[in-house]
Amino acid sequence: MAKIRQEQEDLFRQEAEADFNRRVLLHVRRDLTEPAAAMSDEEILRIVRECGPRAAKHGLTSERHLMCFVDASILLGRSFEEKPSQAWARELLKSSKLAATDKANLLLATACSVYKETKMKA
Repeated sequence: MAKIRQEQEDLFRQEAEADFNRRVLLHVRRDLTEPAAAMSDEEILRIVRECGPRAAKHGLTSERHLMCFVDASILLGRSFEEKPSQAWARELLKSSKLAATDKANLLLATACSVYKETKMKA
C-alpha cells in the first residue's frame, strides 16, 4: 500500500488552498462587484483566512459554507456576527435547530437583503 508523506500532504493542501482562493476571487469580482470594489485581492484573501475559523465555530466547514460566510463578511463588514446591528446573524449562526447548509444559505440570503436595504437607504 502506498503511503503519502507529510511533504506530499502539505503540498496537496497548499494547492487546494490556492485553487480555492482563485475561485473565491473570481466569484467575488464577478458576483459582489459593488461591495468589493474598493477591496484589493489581498484584502479579500485576508477576509477568507479570517472567516475560516469563525465559520467553523458554527459548523460551517464545507467550501460552499465558507463561501457564504465570506460573502456575508463582504456584504455586512468584517466580524459582522459580533456587531449589535447584526444580532440576527449571531442568532442564526448559533442555532442548533438548523443544518449547516441551511445556516449558510439563510445567512447569505439575509445578508444580501440587508445589504440591498442599507444601500437603498443611503
